[in-house]
Amino acid sequence: MNDKPANQLANQLANPVWYSLRRHHRHLMVDGGRAVRYHPDVSVWAALESADDEAWTDLAELVPRGDEVALFRSEIGPVPGDFEVVGRDMGVQMVLEPDRIGCLVEPDAGAGAIRQLVERDVEAIFELHAVAKPGPFRRRTIEMGRYLGYFDNGRLVAMAGERLRLDDFTEISAVSTHPDAAGRGLGALMSSVVAHGILADGRLPMLHCAVGNERAYRLYERLGFEPVAQVEYAKLLRR
Repeated sequence: MNDKPANQLANQLANPVWYSLRRHHRHLMVDGGRAVRYHPDVSVWAALESADDEAWTDLAELVPRGDEVALFRSEIGPVPGDFEVVGRDMGVQMVLEPDRIGCLVEPDAGAGAIRQLVERDVEAIFELHAVAKPGPFRRRTIEMGRYLGYFDNGRLVAMAGERLRLDDFTEISAVSTHPDAAGRGLGALMSSVVAHGILADGRLPMLHCAVGNERAYRLYERLGFEPVAQVEYAKLLRR
């Protein structure tokens, strides 16, 4: 991976949803030409090849009226009248480089309590996310990658998983801990276990943290993740 030109790596990170759908998640994609989206049961995310009129027109044709999608990329720019902007925010994109792996928590710290989440766990995931609120999660989101859960007496109290998958990076997402289990270091543990799995696959872990979420930012920084860019988020309603 390190032999690839820097601009090739930067292109992936600048438009990660597009690269994920066009490459490794094609089986989860609804194709609109220069605009694509995940199947609505999988994820809210959509992407433009570039933020120009043709791509926006393709997105408007792809998304039914009254439906919501979300974009994130290095820059979204002006949103055309086909869409109402429901929310807009900035995020920090962070990557774990190989020389920072020693900052991760050892994965065996969760031995016996962690297992991969499967379809029968979806209701428990929804219950956890209702109180932890890590971000959008839908019934088939677990098909995007490996999602791992930490169980305490049979109850799901923490989780994290893989979301976007690029040629050289895999995104860590859905990092969440139930308030009843706060203070036990489970966010750091689950992020680390997922990161170790990504590294074993030959990719670098990356993630996105909302600007202003200092608690999460400090956690990821402590685990060795370093900021590489800012990205823009927009939640859109098709008029």
